[in-house]
Amino acid sequence: MPATDYVNEDEYHLFVVFTNPKEGREHDFHEWYKLHVRDVTNAPGFKWGRRYVLDPDQRPGQSSPWHYLALYGFVGDVNEIHAQLKQADDSGAIANSDAYEDYYVAWVYSAIGPKISRADRPSGAEGDAR
Repeated sequence: MPATDYVNEDEYHLFVVFTNPKEGREHDFHEWYKLHVRDVTNAPGFKWGRRYVLDPDQRPGQSSPWHYLALYGFVGDVNEIHAQLKQADDSGAIANSDAYEDYYVAWVYSAIGPKISRADRPSGAEGDAR
């Protein structure tokens, strides 16, 4: 990655989208989403996007109404990003589809602390497997 493209991970916002395909439209949903993720990540400020499927093994007693998750990392002003996405959507630059359920949810989350990894914990700390 060129040095001019470097962005500190702490500056990222996460755009979190939960969706489900319409009954009998799962293939169309996946085909559309392949294009949609590329289109969204082409919008200014977006650095990456990735899709996830709900794992069948969850904590006991927990379930989710959503089977699919899309995560996008972006930098910049949240309101500006929303405006740019709307403009791209309105202009047809972002693929749209009727293969997903009308009810979906999307939120933006922003980092509030440093990213912590195993290497950041002192040796012998509780939960350390060493």
